[in-house]
Amino acid sequence: MKLTNEQIRPILFGAAEIVESDGILHPYKCTAPIRAAWYAFSHDKSLGRRAEAPTGIRLDFHTDAREITFTVAGNPFEVQIDGLYAQSSPKSETPLPLTVETDGKGHRITLLFPFHDNITGTFYAMEISDGATVTPHKYDTKFLFLGDSITQGWNAGKDGLCYAWRTAQFFNADCIIHGVGGGFFDPSIFEAPAGFDPDRIFVAFGTNDFVRYQTLDELRLRTGQYLDLVVGAFEGKKIYGITPIWRLHAKIDRAMGSFDQCIAVIREEYEKRSIPVIDGLTLVPHDEAFFADAVHPNALGFAAYSQNLIREILNSDKE
Repeated sequence: MKLTNEQIRPILFGAAEIVESDGILHPYKCTAPIRAAWYAFSHDKSLGRRAEAPTGIRLDFHTDAREITFTVAGNPFEVQIDGLYAQSSPKSETPLPLTVETDGKGHRITLLFPFHDNITGTFYAMEISDGATVTPHKYDTKFLFLGDSITQGWNAGKDGLCYAWRTAQFFNADCIIHGVGGGFFDPSIFEAPAGFDPDRIFVAFGTNDFVRYQTLDELRLRTGQYLDLVVGAFEGKKIYGITPIWRLHAKIDRAMGSFDQCIAVIREEYEKRSIPVIDGLTLVPHDEAFFADAVHPNALGFAAYSQNLIREILNSDKE
């Protein structure tokens, strides 16, 4: 049985906007004006392409079907069964079937769309065994993640291993992951997704700001402008400010000064607005073995990040 788009929409999560074109659903983690803002920041269009990547978007449902077939193209889609990684589609520019087989006793199936750019990912269709049921997954809470490539999960190996998804998964949280590789504090790229009312908001920029902004005053200005919008949009909600994580070559100064000075300014801007600060330097070990490159954790580093972030959230709930 092939599902219609009307049947698929209730099991499609993580999108700030869904565009239907030629019978195909195209979900986006941020809306068209924000995607355009990201495009405007880069002459090579790289930021715009990363803003278009369907990071965190997924089909999430329960079914007693013995066989589920997704037709997909682009970067690999990942399938989780009952929260555990099961398989991935091959990278392909043409539509291919991704078939999942179960024992028919009822399982949660999650299809994670590709988190990154390049040829992104397109979902075309879903079919299930005749007579099988499909029920949307029920979440306990809602999270919004705002950040750069680390929030987008770059170099996690498998997209489902990134810190944002793993943290949301632990709390059974519906989430939008607005992570854009190369991202930085700037008010023009903030939005509060319409129709999505998050209980917790995580802000995690800074490592690109260290390179982008020429002075600490400019960093302070852009950080403050961005945070004012976040606080204004989510008054009364739990907002967490995550300072930059450790990076290789952190002792090499940039035009604005040192990495420590960069972190201090961001911390001060969080504190001015009474945003609880999570010290990024305590999230990932200061060891190259936990990194895929100079700034991005690998799967091991993302495991540490999510574990320690979860601890920080649980501890904050005790206060």
